[in-house]
Amino acid sequence: MIKPNYHDGSIVNLIASIGRGLGVSTAYDLLPLLPPERVAQARNVVLLIIDGLGYEFLRQHDSPLMKHLQGAITSVFPSSTAPAISSLVTGVAPQQHGVTGWFMQFREFGAVGMILPYRPRHSASPFNPKQLSVGELLGQRSFFDDLDVRGYYLMHHQLVDSAYSLMAAGAAQRRDYHSLSDLFDSLVDIVREKGGTKYIYAYWPMFDALAHRYGIGSDTVADHFRQIDQEIQRCMEELNGTDTLLIITADHGFIDTTRAQTLRLEHYPEIQACLSLPLCGEPRVAYCYVHHNRAADFERLVIEQMGHGVDLHRAEDLVAEGWFGLGEPSGRLLEHVGDYVLICKDRHVIKDRLPMEQRWHDIGVHGGISAEEMFVPLLIVDC
Repeated sequence: MIKPNYHDGSIVNLIASIGRGLGVSTAYDLLPLLPPERVAQARNVVLLIIDGLGYEFLRQHDSPLMKHLQGAITSVFPSSTAPAISSLVTGVAPQQHGVTGWFMQFREFGAVGMILPYRPRHSASPFNPKQLSVGELLGQRSFFDDLDVRGYYLMHHQLVDSAYSLMAAGAAQRRDYHSLSDLFDSLVDIVREKGGTKYIYAYWPMFDALAHRYGIGSDTVADHFRQIDQEIQRCMEELNGTDTLLIITADHGFIDTTRAQTLRLEHYPEIQACLSLPLCGEPRVAYCYVHHNRAADFERLVIEQMGHGVDLHRAEDLVAEGWFGLGEPSGRLLEHVGDYVLICKDRHVIKDRLPMEQRWHDIGVHGGISAEEMFVPLLIVDC
């Protein structure tokens, strides 16, 4: 069981060090692995996020990148894309930004929704950002908005203009790319543009997508990592002499699971009857909204029927214990964690299904508190 180290060893602290080096303070302490003085000395600061690249995966695969490895840092809780990316683009933990997983209850829309595609779970039609933007919904602003340097937000062309990207990029210039090689070509082009100090946030999603579909232990993912490795080596050569600090990390890692380790809520009708909403959160960390008169029944039934696969926690206890971050929690957080939290044991996952949804199974999963999911690498290269 790995708890995020929000004091001095998480991705939130990484953003604090980057911010301090660029002249901005955030609510969290610095990351000792990256002194802000090192950031301040660079003319170009690049933060490259390889979605899903865990520390354990990197250690198990031979890569020239290992000579640039500074160590392991933790993700946030849950160790998943939506909460972690939201921390990387705002500089605060889920305790403050309130993004707690892929599925969340959005009171304003009267629905369980997904923050990254910004749409309800029950429909393919997105929420209208003109009625309520992602920033307004979360009550957060982009890390870029506080920087006094030129900011760039480099994102896949299908994501660069999304409602979420508009919040994440803030005052930064949004640039798109179409392929892995195009990502690094665009990154080099931005660095070579004339001007003052730059901060470039670049994100690659395909490693995560392939790990979900084929498994983190698959040959497909290993082959893709070799392609990423080669492109990074090429990029480093092209950036040589540009006074660039290249920081490479991830939002979370992965484990592989099986259908036999999947707890399907429809197989537990007594537990399902206690819930007032569909499950929220992630397959590895589920938030449960329980009818007010069924709490005792819910606790008993989960322990009796699901105890082999999940640990049951009161949501308010996890908040008080600092799993979601440090400091005063936002009201948004308390809305988004439900009444109880089910944290999956071993390699179990828990899922429910709405009537219009197809049954689905990902081999690779994340969001939990295993070392494979929670630890991500920190690589730093002076170019």
